[in-house]
Amino acid sequence: MKTESRLKHWTHSEDKIFIDTIYDLVMNKSYTLNKALDYVAEKLQRSKSGCAFRYNKIIRQQLDPQVLEKISSNNPANMSTRGKIIDSNAEQINIDLIEQKVDDFSRVNSLKNELRDIESRVLELEKRKTQIVSELKIYLNDIMSLIKSTS
Repeated sequence: MKTESRLKHWTHSEDKIFIDTIYDLVMNKSYTLNKALDYVAEKLQRSKSGCAFRYNKIIRQQLDPQVLEKISSNNPANMSTRGKIIDSNAEQINIDLIEQKVDDFSRVNSLKNELRDIESRVLELEKRKTQIVSELKIYLNDIMSLIKSTS
């Protein structure tokens, strides 16, 4: 599965929106974490797997313990006691991140090859320019000689 490259880093304001939205959806609307992550992903225009990764890495640690408790009680099959996602989303996040890194690595290698090709072409053009300048000097000398001989 090919995924889009990450376009931007997470901001503090996105984290705040993330936390506030999770709090509201879980505490006031009884969303499961899975459903809340779908909503947050759409709201922040991020992938669900990216939001799940951010949740596990950063957001979960900043949530109120009551929210974590409610998350665990809403969906105990997919949660540890601290509200961490432990279902197949984590595996998919890792796969997505690996694929992204492979794509990034391939793109970097492709750009390096393009740069080498361009540098090679520049050298060829500089050599050709030197040849043309040399030929022009010869022609100019010939023309000057002709002018002198006719005058």
